[in-house]
Amino acid sequence: MYYRIGFPFWKIMARLGFVLSYRYDIYYSRESDDYCAYSPDIKGLFAESKDLNEVVSAMQEGAKELVSIDLGRNVDHLCPTGIISKALPV
Repeated sequence: MYYRIGFPFWKIMARLGFVLSYRYDIYYSRESDDYCAYSPDIKGLFAESKDLNEVVSAMQEGAKELVSIDLGRNVDHLCPTGIISKALPV
């Protein structure tokens, strides 16, 4: 069963063994010619790179680190529900 980070009682649900999910958005910046990503669910989660795969990888690694810090223990059950919007240059 999935429970989204940021919903009420998400920390309790994590301790009960629920798989935590989170959203992130990826945008392409013409000004800097790279991809930028942020998560509206995990405060402080942001990544930027020229390569789309690197941004996705950085978001997943960063999410594990930030949620582990927030919960005070390692978290193995995270499920990204990434939203790649406006990721391609127009």
